[in-house]
Amino acid sequence: MPSFAEQLAAARKAAGLTQEELAGAVHVTRTTISSWERGRTQPDLDSLRLLSQTLGCDFLSVGADGQAAGAADEGAPGSAAPAETGTPAEGQRRLSGRTMAILCAAAVLVIGLVCFLIFGLPAIRGQQAEKPNLPPAAALNLSDLTPEEPEVFTPDWFRGGNIRMKGEPWLDIRTQVLLNPENQTEPFWRYILTFDEVAGHTFHFDELDWYAFWTPDNCEYRFFNADSGAVWEDDEGRSWEFIGGNPVQDMVGYGFIIRGHDDAGNKMTFRTLIDMTQAPRE
Repeated sequence: MPSFAEQLAAARKAAGLTQEELAGAVHVTRTTISSWERGRTQPDLDSLRLLSQTLGCDFLSVGADGQAAGAADEGAPGSAAPAETGTPAEGQRRLSGRTMAILCAAAVLVIGLVCFLIFGLPAIRGQQAEKPNLPPAAALNLSDLTPEEPEVFTPDWFRGGNIRMKGEPWLDIRTQVLLNPENQTEPFWRYILTFDEVAGHTFHFDELDWYAFWTPDNCEYRFFNADSGAVWEDDEGRSWEFIGGNPVQDMVGYGFIIRGHDDAGNKMTFRTLIDMTQAPRE
């Protein structure tokens, strides 16, 4: 029986929606939709409800970790699948056909690998030889990428942002706040922090410091490292995403400190603020 991830991808394609379009409809990012369709993460109840409404499927009947849309057409939840029928000879023919398909696929892969080794690899090496070498990361001046941290953190310090110098490693940091009026009891904010590696140097994410400023002088602190599962990394290790939320209320904003290092072991620190005084309320 198809998994939730497979059913979600099939339902989205049947509805003629791209991952970007579906992400906008359910108030998440395209990276989140991709993570759901790959089975790496699972949506919460609010997201399941929006997915069901948008795609016309019942994803709430059993949840994201089991059978989802279309189950009612095939039988009651939990009922056993019908046993396959047929003679032993038919079973052998089916097995033989599958074996041939596997052998054909293996042959195609072998031929493709041989062609790549003969033609593709030399071409790639030639292109790399033509590109100018970037300066070693250890030789870079990273002083502006490791801002001096104050004794007391304030929203204004996070608003200071980061100073970019030409040729240095850099993160493209983006923030977004969405209003979900369909929350069960009250309007709910969902905020998204996305940061991408740019400028040709590798950035390895280590940890994220989270500050919620209820007032300029009153904040709450939390810590998330690379193993916490709270910060999602894409398959290439070049883009990361952090999602949170809370009911609509009076507050200043969220401050984030992103900590990491490059291939040479240089530490890099970036900061940003999500100003919740400008967030949508209705």
